[in-house]
Amino acid sequence: MKHIRYQFLALLSVSALTFTSCDLIGSIDDMEPDHVVTDLNYNTDAASAQTALNGVYASWRSTGVSYLRYGIASMAHTQTQAMVMGADEFAAENIETNNSNVETAYTAYYNVINSANTFLVHVNKNIPGLSEEKRTEMIAEARCQRALAYLTLLKCFGEYWKQDSQYGVCLFKDELVRDNQVRQRSSVADTYKLISEDLDYAIAHCEQHPSLLDTLESLAHRGYTEGFLRRHTHDEYQNYEYGYSISERQQFVGEFTGKRNAEGMAEVAVKNKFLVGDSVEMMTPKGNIVFKIDRLLNRKNESVEAGLGDGHFVFLDVPADIDLDFALLMRNLTDTNTRNPHKA
Repeated sequence: MKHIRYQFLALLSVSALTFTSCDLIGSIDDMEPDHVVTDLNYNTDAASAQTALNGVYASWRSTGVSYLRYGIASMAHTQTQAMVMGADEFAAENIETNNSNVETAYTAYYNVINSANTFLVHVNKNIPGLSEEKRTEMIAEARCQRALAYLTLLKCFGEYWKQDSQYGVCLFKDELVRDNQVRQRSSVADTYKLISEDLDYAIAHCEQHPSLLDTLESLAHRGYTEGFLRRHTHDEYQNYEYGYSISERQQFVGEFTGKRNAEGMAEVAVKNKFLVGDSVEMMTPKGNIVFKIDRLLNRKNESVEAGLGDGHFVFLDVPADIDLDFALLMRNLTDTNTRNPHKA
């Protein structure tokens, strides 16, 4: 039996020498990848154009975008542990030129810009199914993202406070960057000019969502800010009667901690009082759901009638398939407002 095994292994070895992988699949000189993005197939229809625009937004999710936050927090001594490499140099206020934290963030912001420019170059061609109105809106969105990236770069790496300074940042306008050639900085004035041009275009052409203002108004009294571009500012968008914002629609009442109890109920860090029986809206990055609170439990698994206010934690019923990350809880108001939310 052992003799037969050795013969079999010898046969395999001879076969491996005789038939190499190249012999089995043929010549690899003329092989091409199955999926290659080129200038010709980057945008082929309205759906692929939307996918490309989504890619511009997705570029902000790069971990490098947040690296400077850790460094600055270390410098301000508000963060006790270095979360990324190079943050210790910020803490010591001795940042080297090859600091990996700085390099990664710098590259990440220019990746956003390059993604936006790639989209802008390719969207300006005949794309089946894409209307001119939609094309203009998509261009406005991409230019808004580019402006935000340039502004962040200028604030971090340029003398943004001096309009006459030559130390702005390197500008690439509607230009594909496909090399690593050294570029000269543009002036601060030129940097602000490009940012202003992009924002002006975005303000004029971005799709408007007035309904979002209702949601933003609900958050305003807790110190949240709109941060959204809009074409006009009407009186109905503003509330200056009191020193703080008042909403007659919703009140921000809690943040989901991401924890669930043994019954699968979701934990809420209470910020403002809410009660069993209240109509509430759960806001998540993936969508919102409206429901009525049927019961509340505290951390001792005891039934309670209310989340009493800041510092309290309660559990409420939320479907198990709902992602709790970054979720907020809003209380829908009826015949009252946030100045007197529990008016009888």
